[in-house]
Amino acid sequence: RRVLFRSDLSSLFSEKAFSGMVKSKKMDGILAKRKELIRKGRNTLIARVKKELASYYEIRIPETNVILYTDIRDNRIIGILKDSMVTAAKFAKADLNISPSEFPILWIMSASRDVNKALIGTLMGTSSGFEGVYVNAYGIFFSDTYTGVGTFVHEYIHALHSGDQNVVLQKHPRWLMEMFATTFETLKWNNIKDVPEVELKSERLTSLCLFIREGKNADFSKLIDRK
Repeated sequence: RRVLFRSDLSSLFSEKAFSGMVKSKKMDGILAKRKELIRKGRNTLIARVKKELASYYEIRIPETNVILYTDIRDNRIIGILKDSMVTAAKFAKADLNISPSEFPILWIMSASRDVNKALIGTLMGTSSGFEGVYVNAYGIFFSDTYTGVGTFVHEYIHALHSGDQNVVLQKHPRWLMEMFATTFETLKWNNIKDVPEVELKSERLTSLCLFIREGKNADFSKLIDRK
């Protein structure tokens, strides 16, 4: 089976191995056509996903430029999924000054936990309990139904953050990207003020405190690359 078309070129231009070529303008021709290449790549990816997931609904969320592929049939749940993306997009635009991606972001989620776990486990190379994953190279994220809206928002924030980096050809460290996504995953709509807000207390903070008390956390020095 062929590998999906890699539709994001930002990693190429941010790698140290290519920095000299970027500075010497040897990649200007590719850079000039970057948007066109990404757009063609994303269209190719969408066509492949449609073929592979022919039994899934294709649900477009225009306010976010997200396309959801799912076999969930419950309209109430579909409404919650769409609202989570729209809420995140509005908050990112108003409070973080990050606009929705100009290229479609694909979101795949099955009603079956086993299917979701298999997809995510394959991508992460593990059988442990990851509830979601965003693959920047393809502009696509997978999530599980069990964990709720926080996971959907977390992965979408990854997508927005990655897109924001790609514009200026930056590549932030993984710990920073995870901190950013985790900070805003408690996003909720305030029905009284009619605006999206972030609940600063996250369940992950409670879990982290528990791990620290039990001595199960990784030492901070191990998280820092000293090279």
